[in-house]
Amino acid sequence: MTTLTESDLKQFLEQINQNLVGFRQEIKQEMAEFRQEIKQDTAEFRQEVKQEIAEFRQEVNEKFAKQDESLRKIEIDIATVKGEMTGLGKRVDDLNDRATDLNNRFNIMTVGFLSIVGVLVTGILGMLGKVTFFPNP
Repeated sequence: MTTLTESDLKQFLEQINQNLVGFRQEIKQEMAEFRQEIKQDTAEFRQEVKQEIAEFRQEVNEKFAKQDESLRKIEIDIATVKGEMTGLGKRVDDLNDRATDLNNRFNIMTVGFLSIVGVLVTGILGMLGKVTFFPNP
């Protein structure tokens, strides 16, 4: 059996301590590198997210622009239809005026015709009555 002396133990502990200090420095270095990688990855991820958000905003804005354009076209079409309806309404009113005017003319002509017929019938009846009731001697 071998016995360890106190100096051997101190030397062994000193060696372990040096190894621990070396490991600690390596771990600190690796942690610093890892932190740097995390920061870089985080920055890259943020940049990618910002880029995706910008693309999404652009896409949404384009879709809204298309919807606005479609809405404007529909509004223009509605205005056109309203204008055409107003035009058709005026045409119907003009047609009604013409029909009314024609009806008035027909009524005037009918009244005139019946007046002439009435005068003629009265004259004929008058002559018939004279011939019948007052014959010539």
